[in-house]
Amino acid sequence: MNELAKPVPVPDAGPDPEGFVAALAEAAAQLRVAAVLPGTETSLTVLAGRGSDFSDGVVLGVPPREIVERAVDKSLLAELVKPPTRRKEVSR
Repeated sequence: MNELAKPVPVPDAGPDPEGFVAALAEAAAQLRVAAVLPGTETSLTVLAGRGSDFSDGVVLGVPPREIVERAVDKSLLAELVKPPTRRKEVSR
């Protein structure tokens, strides 16, 4: 099996965000990858703003932290999908 095709064990991003970033950055450097792309909402949130933790030349496929925070804000989503209120016409 190609070295790049093997899974790389890293700590869970939820309970150990610092360990996740450190292990992922180390693996990216060792494997000399060109890009790191998060696969879950949790990893997206944890990796936002952490590009400086990765070696030069490794592209972190994550938008700026402010955009990620807005994108995962469930209360904002609820506001966006609220059906419009309609006024019922009253016959006179």
